[in-house]
Amino acid sequence: MSVRPTGPSATEAKTIQLSALSPPLAFSHVCPYIFRCADPSSQPESFLFLESLNLKSVILLSIEYPSKVLESFCSQHHIELHHFGIERRWPAPNPIAQVSAPTTNSLFLSPHEINSFSVFETIVKDGLELLLDIRNHPVLVTDTAGVFETGVLLGCLRKIQRWNLSSILVEYRAFAGPLARSAIERFIEMFDVDLVTMPPAEFVPDWLLPPDQFYVDESERSDSASGEASNSD
Repeated sequence: MSVRPTGPSATEAKTIQLSALSPPLAFSHVCPYIFRCADPSSQPESFLFLESLNLKSVILLSIEYPSKVLESFCSQHHIELHHFGIERRWPAPNPIAQVSAPTTNSLFLSPHEINSFSVFETIVKDGLELLLDIRNHPVLVTDTAGVFETGVLLGCLRKIQRWNLSSILVEYRAFAGPLARSAIERFIEMFDVDLVTMPPAEFVPDWLLPPDQFYVDESERSDSASGEASNSD
């Protein structure tokens, strides 16, 4: 009498199904431990991918309040959510003469409005100080489309990394496409990186040049080198 095997045959064996990871729209790796994307709230399937990044911080630059799903994700995974939102963009220090907030969610509107709301500079400064401190890494930068607010913050980061302006604008336009805005490009060009306060040396990312290697131009580099040579003599 033959005994029929009880184990599954090759055709009956179960196949392990691996879940495909779906990055959010406009996702990209900026530099070690810094990522960018469009707000993932409308793509619930992308949170599994974001979970794999082991994020410590999320910088949300959208004018809208964080969605419940994004807040829940950050809370569940102990991620610090930094929202530079509508209150900081449109401050009203004088309650009698309040400033009306534009209805658009664009960070930059017109040169007049840029001059009127220098708070933009503060937002970029604060965002950069978060990005440049490894205690906040890994960090995700996001906004509604992952283009405008994110583009200007990371464009200014590239200035700190000493990218030339042409390369910075090529990267910005690659994400913005036909929606690229000259006002954003002007802001990036004019942003003063000296406004940014660097963290203590032990918390500065390895990919960032030491502060003593920052020069305004080649003439300053030459002057510094000459001074060092004189001191050594």
